[in-house]
Amino acid sequence: MKKLIGIILSATLFLSTFAVFANDEWYLIYKKKDATIAKYKGPYDSRVECTSDRYNLDYDEEFIRCQK
Repeated sequence: MKKLIGIILSATLFLSTFAVFANDEWYLIYKKKDATIAKYKGPYDSRVECTSDRYNLDYDEEFIRCQK
């Protein structure tokens, strides 16, 4: 009985932790090479998806970072 309660409790904690991070949206921040104003692109589901899209920027656009 104690094992069953422990399993249920740990599963609940695991799923609640997953739900917290499930709605995170990532945005790619970039700017034109001669400009000072940053532009945002997104939202992306994960950081990997955001950073991989940096290679799709135009030649005159400079990648700054990805952030939530």
